[in-house]
Amino acid sequence: MDKKFGLGKALEIAKLIQTKESELRTSAALMNSFHPRMFFNDFVPDSSFETVSHIFEILVFGSVARMGDHEVGDIDLIVLDDGSFSCKFASGCVTKDWYDELMENLPELLYNFLECSEFEIEQLLGDIKVDLHVLPLEMLKSDSLRKEIAEKHKDPNFLQNAFSSLLRLDGIGFVPIKLEYFEAKYDVDLSDLKN
Repeated sequence: MDKKFGLGKALEIAKLIQTKESELRTSAALMNSFHPRMFFNDFVPDSSFETVSHIFEILVFGSVARMGDHEVGDIDLIVLDDGSFSCKFASGCVTKDWYDELMENLPELLYNFLECSEFEIEQLLGDIKVDLHVLPLEMLKSDSLRKEIAEKHKDPNFLQNAFSSLLRLDGIGFVPIKLEYFEAKYDVDLSDLKN
């Protein structure tokens, strides 16, 4: 697919994730409860799900984020959260091995957690390939967790490669960022991810 089209589709996906998560929190606050299709209230320690965003960052990496590529094979996304979503992917509740089925993660997130219909998902994705990594923000603080994530991936340098060319959703569009952004915002040391 054309890179410009891929970036536009990535933006559409990211904004849908952001919007649906916000709508879910709003409806949960109104109902004073949270009832997604995949029940995970037990992973949320208190009623904060209803008032606080659980997604901290939505990132694009890979060929869509790199300079110079004109044709891209797929869209690579990372969602960094507080554990509300990533704990379900990591625990095997969503798929047996979320790293073996990266292309299934986005439909699972949209349908089971963010309450998109199958029709909405089909309209959004069609035959576009999207690899979604749903990771806890905690991985930025824990080099052992980063190592564990890297070991699950076929590429042992996955995180270094992914974080070498990143675009971050800033609410309006995607902007390029460097590792220093995360180090400053979240007060972390990511020197192990620097090439």
